[in-house]
Amino acid sequence: MKNKSVVFGSIAGALTVVFLLIVYLVDKTLFFSPWVAYSPMLLYIGAMAMASLQTAAATEGPFPWRDALRVGFLTYLIANAWFYVFYYVIHQIDPSLAVLQKEIMREALPGFTKPENLGEAYKKLDDQ
Repeated sequence: MKNKSVVFGSIAGALTVVFLLIVYLVDKTLFFSPWVAYSPMLLYIGAMAMASLQTAAATEGPFPWRDALRVGFLTYLIANAWFYVFYYVIHQIDPSLAVLQKEIMREALPGFTKPENLGEAYKKLDDQ
């Protein structure tokens, strides 16, 4: 059961790292786009489904919901571990990403912060 989770989790994680590395090399500002940030979820969902389906096919008899959930969740955890290791390493290699992320957040704050709370939000952002 765990074997398929490791395989498909690692595939999804590696593809996520390659995708984000390409985005980083093309344009650093895209690295913080919500579309780019959430798009690896499609890879995760596909890998979770494939791991569960292949495990179910290899299982004799009915495949319990609990086991399917375990396979899918472990696949997700492994893929996400790849992502977080990459995210940490890329920020260590290029510390300017933190500054860029803060600038992007500063520009986005007025879109989701009440005008009366904007000054406080800017202050909290600057304190970090």
